[in-house]
Amino acid sequence: MEWVVNLAFLLIGYLLRLLGEHPKRKKEHKEVKIPTLNPMKIYKEHKEQKEEEQHNKEIAIILENIDNYDGTSNGQKEVR
Repeated sequence: MEWVVNLAFLLIGYLLRLLGEHPKRKKEHKEVKIPTLNPMKIYKEHKEQKEEEQHNKEIAIILENIDNYDGTSNGQKEVR
């Protein structure tokens, strides 16, 4: 009786394997590209962005100083 149960499980496993490998049922799997993170690149980009923001602030202060200039140092702001 035990051999009947084993034979049944063997046949069920074989049928499931055949069904899974059927050529019409095969699905093509798309490769998922995993982005790689480079900490040095991220740091450099962040540093460049901060430097650019600081440079833009300095230019804004210089332009404001030009607008406020009346021949004296009154109303002038320190650039750095």
